[in-house]
Formats: sequence, structure tokens, C-alpha cells
Amino acid sequence: MGTASKCHCALHAKSLLENHPNLQIGYDSYQKWVVAKGISFVKLEVEECEQCMAFKLNEHSQPQENPDCDSCKIQLEHKQNYVSGRIHYKKDTEEDADERTTIYKADMQKVIMLPSMPGVKSCVFVNPLVAYHETFAPLSDQHKKKHAKQVTSILWHEGISGRSAADVTSAFI
Repeated sequence: MGTASKCHCALHAKSLLENHPNLQIGYDSYQKWVVAKGISFVKLEVEECEQCMAFKLNEHSQPQENPDCDSCKIQLEHKQNYVSGRIHYKKDTEEDADERTTIYKADMQKVIMLPSMPGVKSCVFVNPLVAYHETFAPLSDQHKKKHAKQVTSILWHEGISGRSAADVTSAFI
């Protein structure tokens, strides 16, 4: 763990103990736990959703088609949802709508989350700083249409607003 990470780790350990005074854990044990869990305080990495990550950590290598396992059922439903979403996205991208119609995509990216858990889109921790970057962009060649707006980018942090549907919608409006 580098110097910057050790500083962040020490601050979070202190905050954790202040917020949970009955918790009996020393800094060395806390630091070992942070390292064992793969938690990073400064390095952002490629992220995946929590359900996909949880399934990868499960003892199954692939979900079963007719599962008795609740974890497999959840993963199969999740997979159907994201595959369906990708199919609709591809269809919208390839669809040549009339000149008066522009189809936009919305993409929310987490800009900063301290501490970060590499490979996870979100985590619950003591006093996280979370900022969001929402991008609204026309699909494929649709930005060439005369009336189409170019890419719109909006930044905010949780102190201003969250990431509920209403928060995201109000960011765009």
C-alpha cells in the first residue's frame, strides 16, 4: 500500500472508529482487512455491476438453466435483462429514424468515489465522496442531423443531488 493509500486508509479507519465506537479493531487489522478485500483508495479501475461480481465470487462457474440455486436464478434474470438492454440499444443505434427524430443514449459514470473498490460500481463505506458524470449523446450518426443537440455532459456530487431517477432527470432538464 502506497503512502497516499496509507493516509486515506488511516483517515477512514479513524472515521470508522469514531462512527462505530463499540467496534474493537486496531489500525493494523483494519489495513490488513482493506488489503484482503482489494479496496483501493486512489486507483480507479474498470467497473462491473455488483450482481455480476457477486456471481463471479460464487462457487458456480456458470449459472444453470433450470436452477434450484437462488443465486443462479438471480444471475439468469440479471443476464436476460442486460442482454435485452443491449439488443434494444443496438436496434436503436442501427435504426434510421426520420430526419425529425434523434435517439439519445444516457450514460452515468462515477467520477470519484473514495474509497474505491476496484471492479465494483458502488460500495458503502464511511464518509464516501461520490461525484457523478452524466452524458447524453446522440446514437451513432444521429448527431449529424440538423436539429440534433451535440453531447451534453453534466457533473454533480451527492452533496448536491443523488442518482435516483428524479435526480438524473433533473440534471438533464
